[in-house]
Amino acid sequence: LHYPLRRQRQMCIRDRTYAFRVKSSCSASESAYTSNFSFTTLFETNCTSSSTSGTNEFIQKVEVDRFENGSGASTYSDFSDLNQNFIYLNQNQKTYSIRVTPKWMGDPAPASVAAWIDYNGDGVFSSTEQILAEANTTASEVVGTFTVPASALLDPDGVRIRVSLKAEPSIPLPCEKFAFGEVEDYRVIISNTPLFYKDQVIAYPNPFNDYIYTTEIDNGTPYKVYDMSGRLIRSGEIMLNKIDLSALLPATYLLTVRGQKAIKIIKK
Repeated sequence: LHYPLRRQRQMCIRDRTYAFRVKSSCSASESAYTSNFSFTTLFETNCTSSSTSGTNEFIQKVEVDRFENGSGASTYSDFSDLNQNFIYLNQNQKTYSIRVTPKWMGDPAPASVAAWIDYNGDGVFSSTEQILAEANTTASEVVGTFTVPASALLDPDGVRIRVSLKAEPSIPLPCEKFAFGEVEDYRVIISNTPLFYKDQVIAYPNPFNDYIYTTEIDNGTPYKVYDMSGRLIRSGEIMLNKIDLSALLPATYLLTVRGQKAIKIIKK
């Protein structure tokens, strides 16, 4: 039998339909190919977690590196499918910070906070994937640090991060149903091919969908995008650490920032 798809996890992109066909191959002859068969890959299915009531204690804000999202009271909030709420990280690039701001409607009462990243995309938040754990605190901000492992899944669709606040002394579990507090889910895009400018990561993700995000670049910094033949495709200025390349067709391009050496970028 011939296998058009190699059995490697990262060969297939999630939420895509793939076609395949088979034939027999013997020493003396080969059969014709069968008709096409198809299958559709799925997103990972993580366990559920929520509180019964998020009225009096809930997550007011989550910050991961340069990402920030504020929200109101809820038992569970799923921000994983909102493009503006994607979190972009790089393998082993640096130590990242996560900050969770609790909110109490009244005097602060002890609560516990935890967070996990499903680094391998298997739908399970394991103990080795926990990036934050703070028990029985009334702090106005709970802070932790973490480094993305080299084994993290490089999937353009991303993996899930879960943040949990429980109004109890014990640290939340990733699949727990508890009485008071809130759970929030986000999506993390992990890359191993950052762009560099003077030894600093300035742009991610790569490959990208519509936008390249930058770090530590002044507003008004010029950029240029060329096709692989060297033809100028787009130019402009970086504003608010973001380059809008949504008008480009899927292809490989060259990006220069402030006239520095061109770097290869891939539009999905």
